[in-house]
Amino acid sequence: MRVFCLGDSLTAGFGVRPGQCWRALAARETGFDLIDGGVNGDTTWSMNYRFRRDVLPCPPDLLFLMGGGNDMMRDGTDRMARKNFAEIFALARSAKIPLMIGLPCPFVPELARVFWSPDIDYVEAELALSGWVDWLRSQAAALDAPICDFWSIFARMTNAQRRDLYIDGLHPRPEGHRLMALTATAALREFAADGTHL
Repeated sequence: MRVFCLGDSLTAGFGVRPGQCWRALAARETGFDLIDGGVNGDTTWSMNYRFRRDVLPCPPDLLFLMGGGNDMMRDGTDRMARKNFAEIFALARSAKIPLMIGLPCPFVPELARVFWSPDIDYVEAELALSGWVDWLRSQAAALDAPICDFWSIFARMTNAQRRDLYIDGLHPRPEGHRLMALTATAALREFAADGTHL
């Protein structure tokens, strides 16, 4: 199965070696071709553009779509992210491209302030990100699209546990990617076993 993974640094595997990224680990475990469409620092506007450029001309068996965190940090709101993803959803549906929605990892604001820009309100950004995840869940239900829930892996942890699994408050360490890979592997296998989307 050919899966195009369209996303930002969480998909690209910022801060870890290529073989340690959840995407590479899930590809090894499932045997599926998980194409790296992750770009560090990418926004949903750029992802919308890249979907039209890279995905529509050669549709995959599955589009794995995840992003939005950079929008929250830049704007403090998910308003534009909703617009951009809604357009991708509509285009994917029109082109009959099966969709899986990835729910991104939460931030660790106190770490992000140390490693990234002190000018960003990471607490406000994480609140926006939480609302964004809720919106993605509602959209997945409306579209009957499966989700890959990375958010819950980290959100249910204590702050101390979460800090230990992040490099910089935004990106997981290899140990975090291994947890993400378990979730992705299960979601992808379930999708493939269902067969109704293929």
